[in-house]
Amino acid sequence: MDFDQPIAITMLGVLNFVMDTDEAEAIVRQLVNAVPPGSHLVISHPTTEVDGEAMTQAVNYWNEQGSAPMTLRSHADLVRLFGDVEVLSPGIAPAPAGAREPTTRTLTSLTSAVSG
Repeated sequence: MDFDQPIAITMLGVLNFVMDTDEAEAIVRQLVNAVPPGSHLVISHPTTEVDGEAMTQAVNYWNEQGSAPMTLRSHADLVRLFGDVEVLSPGIAPAPAGAREPTTRTLTSLTSAVSG
C-alpha cells in the first residue's frame, strides 16, 4: 500500500459492533489521521432513522441471541463519526439515496473526502 496516494477506508458493517459512540468516533479519527489528503471514508451503519421501530426490534433480537452486540445510531451520531472531514454529495443519507439508477444500491451517499 502506498501511503503517499489516496486510500479508501471502508467501514462496512463494522462500527455498529462498537457499542460506545465516543470509542467509534476515536477509531474513525485515528484511521482518518493516518491516511493522506484525497483519501475517502465510507461508513455503512444501521440507523434508527430508517424504519426505526423495525430496526430496533431486529437489533434487540440479534443482541438477545448471544451474538456480538450491535447498536443502532441516530443521524446525529453518524455525523459525529465523520468528524471534520468533507462530506460529499448527497451527504450522510440512506444508501439508496446515492444510487445512480433507481434499481442500484450504492454506498456513495456515505462517502466523505479526507482533506489535509
